[in-house]
Amino acid sequence: MKTPVFVLHTDNEEKIKAVHAFLKALNIAFEMSYLKYDPDFVTKIYQSEKEIKEGKGVEMDKKEIRKLLESDE
Repeated sequence: MKTPVFVLHTDNEEKIKAVHAFLKALNIAFEMSYLKYDPDFVTKIYQSEKEIKEGKGVEMDKKEIRKLLESDE
């Protein structure tokens, strides 16, 4: 028998507790760990999302992306 593995993504503490209680009630063994991200990285991601919403992003087609990637080699 193959053992299924579920990966859940949420930062909502209420949902985490609900899933934990659900699995415990069904007597399902589980492991839980937390991913840690560099706070500076997270800040940069949020800043980038904000800039995109403000129209400060740059659109590129596939050819432009390929050209950009090839120039780094």
